[in-house]
Parts: sequence; C-alpha cells; structure tokens
Amino acid sequence: MGFFSNSVSEDTRSWIALTDAAQLEDAGTLVLLKHSTRCIVSKTVLKELNRSLEFANATFLYLDLLQYRSISNHIAEKYGIQHESPQLLVVTNGKVVYSASHSSIDSEVINRMLNQ
Repeated sequence: MGFFSNSVSEDTRSWIALTDAAQLEDAGTLVLLKHSTRCIVSKTVLKELNRSLEFANATFLYLDLLQYRSISNHIAEKYGIQHESPQLLVVTNGKVVYSASHSSIDSEVINRMLNQ
C-alpha cells in the first residue's frame, strides 16, 4: 500500500487527496501540502503537521507529487509560487496568504491564521 492510498491511513485521515486541479477552485480557505512520498523530510513534515495542526476552518488537501506532478506545476503557475517539496500553501479566496517549505513550515502560524 502506498503512503497515500485510497484507504484512510493514520497519516492522511484529515487530508483530502488532491487529484484534480478543479479542487483548487474552492472559494474558501485551502491548506495545500505538496508531498513527496519518497522523501523522509516530507514524511517528517507530514507527521509534525498531523500532530500539531487543528484540522478546522479550511479544506486540507495533500498532493502526491510522484503521481500528480502536473497539478504541482499548475499550482506553481496559478499562484506564482516556485515549486518545492515539501511545501505548504494556505490559499484564501484564491490568493496565497502563507507559503513555506521544508523546516520553515510552521503549524503554529497556520493554526493562528485559520482561527482568526
């Protein structure tokens, strides 16, 4: 079974798989995690986010970069944010309000933003 399979796993139960660029058209707040399933740094970031994020007030989407690289490219073009992995974006009403990658991803900042 892959790290992000169709079944619910402990690692992804609060995330929705981003498999179609149309999912980015949500008018509310999106939290987008670009994740490489082969990267230990990415897996560590995911584990930390699952431990410390408050999964409320937004739609939480994860993107398996190995399967959906074209969607990652679409995200970079749509929002003008250079691709990195792992990378987390918070998008509110179509605009990126937070962007970070690797160890710069800060769940405390994200929680404060979502709970304002």
